[in-house]
Amino acid sequence: MKYAIIILLFIVLGCSSTKPIIQEHVHIKKNDVTDVITLKRGNQQILLVGVKHVGSIKYYKQIQSILDTCSTVLYEGIDLGDEKSVEYEEASKTLKESYEKIDDSTIVYQADYIEYSDDWYLSDLNSDDMVAIFNSKSWYLDVMKNSLYDPKIYNAVIILRNNKTVLYSIRLLGKHHNNITILYGNLHLKHFIEEFSKLGFVVAKEEEITL
Repeated sequence: MKYAIIILLFIVLGCSSTKPIIQEHVHIKKNDVTDVITLKRGNQQILLVGVKHVGSIKYYKQIQSILDTCSTVLYEGIDLGDEKSVEYEEASKTLKESYEKIDDSTIVYQADYIEYSDDWYLSDLNSDDMVAIFNSKSWYLDVMKNSLYDPKIYNAVIILRNNKTVLYSIRLLGKHHNNITILYGNLHLKHFIEEFSKLGFVVAKEEEITL
């Protein structure tokens, strides 16, 4: 099952220009990397697989090869359904066109090249949650127009979504799932590590995957 993982495709819609300006933290550069972090607590393991939502086919094959070895996977995704506006569609189109090539590799979307298993667990806020947080049905435009580091945006995009996934992970660990994988945007990993460390998990291994 595929969900529209739109919330982390951050765009700034410039006030003086109709062409969206892609924020620095979504830029893809040659030799960019994302992280794979193994956390341990006794016989329990949490594997954090950080991902960029646009990248090369080769990159997603590396991500997929990791996921293929994982039995319990929690992943992110907020489905806008019929709420997507023309403004959103145009911004997304411009974003995709901006990523034509990197190191002679065609750029593709994560959702099109990761095989989401029906056995995986969607672990995220939903669109109704975001409407309540932003008090707006067009909340996704607030996210697209503002910096991730705006406190309100960061709280909704990173902290609240991460907290839900941490709680979900703990419930699963309590049901004899000793190995859990979390597939989320790479920018989420720092906060995940902070939260799981409060629960007694420690970093056992750190790896990188090159885009």
